[in-house]
Amino acid sequence: MADADERYEVVNYVATQLRSENRWTKLWSLLHHGFVFGAATLSGGAALVLQLKSIDVQPPVRSDVATVLAAASSLIGIISVSGGFATKWRANRMTKGTLEQVQIDLMDPACDLADIRKRLKEMKQVHHLAIVGESSPQERPTNS
Repeated sequence: MADADERYEVVNYVATQLRSENRWTKLWSLLHHGFVFGAATLSGGAALVLQLKSIDVQPPVRSDVATVLAAASSLIGIISVSGGFATKWRANRMTKGTLEQVQIDLMDPACDLADIRKRLKEMKQVHHLAIVGESSPQERPTNS
């Protein structure tokens, strides 16, 4: 009976984590791509406002509008980079992929739950390391 309870807990944990990762992947994707394309659009808009002479606007107004668009473009670019939206999106995509593989492995009633737990621990470590910008755990000195 203990194996059935353990299996239920692992399956439930994976399903809960996968729902969460789906949500976070969509959020970080929206933020990352929205900010990147938003910055490009605002920057392009600033150039158009300055260069399109067919728009009947006084030069000081034209310049002010272009300045506001360029400043907004700069600001959202800085927010996107400092917020690490691309990094977080990639980390969540990797974690989601691992969870999907584990979920498939759990369809096998004879799967090794200890191995699944080990993979889940590694997945969490890789996820956190990806967000902080490290590819592997820091070497820790041993006390020998």
